[in-house]
Amino acid sequence: MNIRKIESVIKNPRIVFGIMASSYYVNKYFRKRSKHYERNYASVLEEELAGLNYNVGAGEIARQLSVILQNNLDISSVDVLIEQDENEISTIYSTQDRVTNVRLDNPLFDVVLNADHPIVFKSHIETHHVLASGKNELNRLMDSTYSEALIVLKEGRKIFGVILLGPKKLGNAFTDYDYE
Repeated sequence: MNIRKIESVIKNPRIVFGIMASSYYVNKYFRKRSKHYERNYASVLEEELAGLNYNVGAGEIARQLSVILQNNLDISSVDVLIEQDENEISTIYSTQDRVTNVRLDNPLFDVVLNADHPIVFKSHIETHHVLASGKNELNRLMDSTYSEALIVLKEGRKIFGVILLGPKKLGNAFTDYDYE
C-alpha cells in the first residue's frame, strides 16, 4: 500500500465514524445477547471503548479497538478492513498480520444487507435461511481469514468496512446461545 492511500485512510472521517459506531454496536450487541457476560464485563468494555483515542491514525485506532475486543471477548484475532479504493475494502489492521482485500460487489454483502444482520457468526451461515444465498461467499471469506464472526460497518446500504473476529480462545464457537 502506498503512502497516499494510507494518508487518505487516516484523514477519512468515515473510518473514524465507522470504528466509533462499531465499538458502540459491538458492546451493545454482546451486552444484550449474551447471558454469560457479567454486568461488570459490559461496563468495563464500554469504559474501554469510550477511552479510545480518536486523535491518532486509523491504523492505531483499529489496533486499540482490537486489543479491547480481544481482551474482553476472549477472541484470538481481529482484522479491520476499510474501504480504501472504490468498491473494495482492504485491511488497515490485523492482529495476525494478514492482508485481505474484498470487493464490495461480492454477493455476500447483498445477502447480509438484505438479511439486516450486520453481525454474522460462522455458525449462522448454515442455520439461518436468510443467509443461504450467500453461504459459499460467506464461508470462503471466513475460512480464508480464519474468522468466526463478521461485523459489517455501514451507512444505510453503503458498506465502508468490516471487522472480522477470530475464534474464541477457549475453542467455543459463536452460537445461537450468544443470541439468547
